[in-house]
Amino acid sequence: MRRQLRHLLELGERPNVTIRAVPFSQPGYTGTSGAFTLYRYPDPLDLDVVQVEYLDGALYLEEEKTVQRYEGALKLLMDSALPVSETEQLIAKIARDF
Repeated sequence: MRRQLRHLLELGERPNVTIRAVPFSQPGYTGTSGAFTLYRYPDPLDLDVVQVEYLDGALYLEEEKTVQRYEGALKLLMDSALPVSETEQLIAKIARDF
């Protein structure tokens, strides 16, 4: 696990990667019902898409109201997460203590 945590810290140094943690002690964040990916496109003619993963595959959701619900869930997650610097400190501490 220590190597995995150090690898996360290395990945976080890349310009296109942001790692933020939500500590278990964070009040008010209830999580989501599973993993999802939100794809946003700069061209207004392209629909934003949510990919919802499940055991045997994935669903791709394009309905505007549905995408907005997932955008709201992502906002709650980001509002609950530690800033990048605090996330890095937390991961480094766990790696040291593990």
